[in-house]
Amino acid sequence: MDWQTIWRSELQALAVDREASDALEVAVRASAALEAAGRAVFDNGRAVPSAGADAPPRAAAVAAAPDAPDAILRLERRVAELERLLAGPGSGGR
Repeated sequence: MDWQTIWRSELQALAVDREASDALEVAVRASAALEAAGRAVFDNGRAVPSAGADAPPRAAAVAAAPDAPDAILRLERRVAELERLLAGPGSGGR
């Protein structure tokens, strides 16, 4: 039996499992409640002060490091190197 067959049979069993269906429904409702709570806290991307108009001002956001583009390029190169290594010797890896 291959992995695809195992996954398919497990998913088919979950589809008819009442307990799993109930657990998924609870998770979806909890997710919706968390999303609604998040909307109540934020107004157009700005945090709504909980202490009213007397809330202390927040610190300004920190600017990105000046070498951020270089860091991104280094990260992209490293990811490409790791992908080559994972591809194996037949795909040009070491």
